[in-house]
Amino acid sequence: MKRRISFVSNSSSCSFVCNIKKTPEQVKKELIELLKVFNKMNDTEGSNTFEKCFQEPYIDKIGSYNKYLEEFYGEKQIITKGALIIESIGDNTVPFQIMEMIEYTYGAKHFHLG
Repeated sequence: MKRRISFVSNSSSCSFVCNIKKTPEQVKKELIELLKVFNKMNDTEGSNTFEKCFQEPYIDKIGSYNKYLEEFYGEKQIITKGALIIESIGDNTVPFQIMEMIEYTYGAKHFHLG
């Protein structure tokens, strides 16, 4: 198993499904600020920027993410239409501590995407 400090070690991209009343723009702004604080506290200035960690957040207006997850996992997933989706930019791009903050702060369901 590969190990990397502060990153998920299973080499997978991830997504978060959030049932919150915020716009994608608000969430992006909060994630940018969260990453700045994380970098400062861990003496990693500029290492973890929004652009290096995440794709643009979006609202799943038609419920298509359910179908995607069902195909990926091979079982039905129940995601509310209108959920805000946050996806990583690639494998191991989101520090583990940030993942936990997203789950806690936004009440997000976290999915590993191979």
